[in-house]
Amino acid sequence: MKLTISPRHIKALLPLAGKDDARYYLNGIYIEANESQSRIVACNGVCLGVIRSEFGIDEAESVTIIIPRHVAEVLSKLKTEFILEIGEKKNLGMERDCTAISEKGPNVGFTSLDGEYPQWRKVVSFEQDVEAAPAQFAHKYLAAFAKTAKALGESTGSILIWQRGEDSAGVYVQCERDFFGVLMPLRDQYSRSGTPDWAVETL
Repeated sequence: MKLTISPRHIKALLPLAGKDDARYYLNGIYIEANESQSRIVACNGVCLGVIRSEFGIDEAESVTIIIPRHVAEVLSKLKTEFILEIGEKKNLGMERDCTAISEKGPNVGFTSLDGEYPQWRKVVSFEQDVEAAPAQFAHKYLAAFAKTAKALGESTGSILIWQRGEDSAGVYVQCERDFFGVLMPLRDQYSRSGTPDWAVETL
């Protein structure tokens, strides 16, 4: 089976994928596709991003694969859309022999990662009526989303963050309606709120 993929989508999601994570499947780019469309996902345990693509596979069925990170890094540098040829499952696992074919770049052969990817739809399912609450985020993950935004065409790297109570936040890129991200906040172990007394105390 064959699936068309934009290298721009791979480049945009790589900053949100794991690096040398013991959960090896998080180090890759997850792809889920049917005959009419596909979803491309990256997650590192704190950040998650998903892109909707209008490209589907050329057969009336669905498929999921995980592209290894080192392969995704190569594919992200291609200049044009490429065709991903996806083979049958190997043995009883999730591994498949794949080949990325590009008109303006080298063909790349690889074996998709074995393993069960996290249930990302549960992560991105937000309730609409959650009360607002203060939250702080690690700057390195905000920077990762900024790289994603730039790769998707947001020249300043600006992102919109929708905080939902004390849980994870939704992340949007204004210029790309087919992207949605999730970011976990830092946990305040001291349950601080308001100005501390010592900051206003007269000495």
